[in-house]
Amino acid sequence: MGTGEVVRYLTRHGSARIARVVLSGTVTPKLLQGPDNPDGIPEDLVAQVGSVMLRDIGDWMEISGKAEYFYGERQVSQQLMDWTLNTIAAVPLPILTQTSEAFIRADFRSELTELNVPTLLIHGTADASMPIDLTARKTAPLIRDCRVVTIEGAGHGLYLSESSRYNAALLEFITSNSEVRV
Repeated sequence: MGTGEVVRYLTRHGSARIARVVLSGTVTPKLLQGPDNPDGIPEDLVAQVGSVMLRDIGDWMEISGKAEYFYGERQVSQQLMDWTLNTIAAVPLPILTQTSEAFIRADFRSELTELNVPTLLIHGTADASMPIDLTARKTAPLIRDCRVVTIEGAGHGLYLSESSRYNAALLEFITSNSEVRV
C-alpha cells in the first residue's frame, strides 16, 4: 500500500524536494474490476475476502497468498515469515479492513500521469497478492519517466526474499545518470 501513499503524497504536495521515487510491489493503478477496468478484482471476490478477514485474520492470510508472499530463489526463514504475518495480524482489524478496502477501491490512473520524477517500479513476477499484469504492467506506461525491474519468480515480499537482486536494482537506480533535480 506504500506505493499508493507515495503517489498520493506527490500529487497532493508536489515533488519539489523529491529526486526519485521507488514503487515496489505496487497496488496501482486500479485494483477493482469495473467497466473501465475489466481485468480487475471482481466486487464479489472483494466482499468474500473481506468477510474472511473479519471472521479470522489467519484464514485471510492463508487465502491471500501467505505461501506466495516470499516466493523466490532464496526462501526466507520461518521466523521471518512468522514475524511478517504477526505484524499484519497485530494491526487492529478496523484499520486493516478499512485500509484494504480503500486501496482496493482507489483509482490512481490519473495521478500516475502527473508524476514528474524518475521512477523505479520493481515487482516480482510471482506476486500473488498484487499480480504483475494487474498492477505493475499497467502502472509503468502511465508514468512519464519509469524504469521497470521485474524479479523473476519473486512474490510480494521480494525486498526480503530477493534482497540481493532487489538492492542491486535500487543501487543501480540511485547511481544512474537520470537527471536529478536540485
